[in-house]
Amino acid sequence: MITPAELALVDRLGECWDDFLALPVMHSDDRREFRTLIHHAQEKVLARSTLRQLESTVAPKRADL
Repeated sequence: MITPAELALVDRLGECWDDFLALPVMHSDDRREFRTLIHHAQEKVLARSTLRQLESTVAPKRADL
């Protein structure tokens, strides 16, 4: 399950996107590139809950091998 800290971080990354949109456009690719980077960062944070679940279910089984 996602932690409150992780959820807050994902929300703050969304706020970064909003803040970036408020800046003047300097290059036509900037928004697309920044959006992609924000999504990658959000995906990384959101994946943590899955990794924790895998570690708690798969890793102990590997130790038994």
